[in-house]
Amino acid sequence: MHILITNSMIAKIINALAGGAGASVSMAILVPHSLREAFARGFVGVMSACFGALPTIHRVGLADTTENIVLAAYGIGFAAWFVLGAVLRTLDAWRLAGAIKAITDVRGVVRNVPPKEEEDR
Repeated sequence: MHILITNSMIAKIINALAGGAGASVSMAILVPHSLREAFARGFVGVMSACFGALPTIHRVGLADTTENIVLAAYGIGFAAWFVLGAVLRTLDAWRLAGAIKAITDVRGVVRNVPPKEEEDR
C-alpha cells in the first residue's frame, strides 16, 4: 500500500504538511524578521519537502515507507530555510560590516584631506 501513497497526490499532501511542520519549527528557532520572510520560509519549506522527500530517501537508501517519507519531508522542510536563512543573515551581517568599514574609511580619508587654500583673484 505504501507504493500507492508514494505515487499519488496524497503523498504530496503528506509531504507538504510535514514540510510545513518542519518550516514552522525552524521559524521558532530562527525567528523571522517580517511576515514576508515568514511566508517565504513556509513556502520554501513546503515546496522543497514536496519535491525533495522521495529523491532524498532514494539517495540515502531508505525504504519507501510512509514513516520515512514523512521524516524526510519534515527534515527537508526544517533544513531548507533554516540553512538558507542562516546563510542570508550571515551575508547581511557581512554586508553591514563592509558598509560600516567603508564609512569609517571615507571618514578617515576626509579627515586627512588638507583644507583647500583660497586662490587669489
